[in-house]
Amino acid sequence: MLALVDYVQRHGVRLRRSDLRAESSAINRVYGETLLLTPVHKKYLGKLAPDAHREAELRAYFENKRLGFEEAGMAAMDGLELLHDTLSGLQPDEVLLLNVG
Repeated sequence: MLALVDYVQRHGVRLRRSDLRAESSAINRVYGETLLLTPVHKKYLGKLAPDAHREAELRAYFENKRLGFEEAGMAAMDGLELLHDTLSGLQPDEVLLLNVG
């Protein structure tokens, strides 16, 4: 998931930025890289939609990062779908905590 977060960041999706900076910083000190996704992040839904990406491009990105394996592209597409669907269902008073490292 960490490599996928890096990939979407290269496409303008800033999941590491949160309106809960203090909380995010405290959690990251204890648990490693943890993203706190809030309804503010819904502005990235279009860029997180799996149909906005090509599986071959994802596979090539993972191979370039030396994380390639036969199903890397498909796994990344599944990761995008998971992020997109979970974020789209986030209610105004909810936070998605995603530990990626």
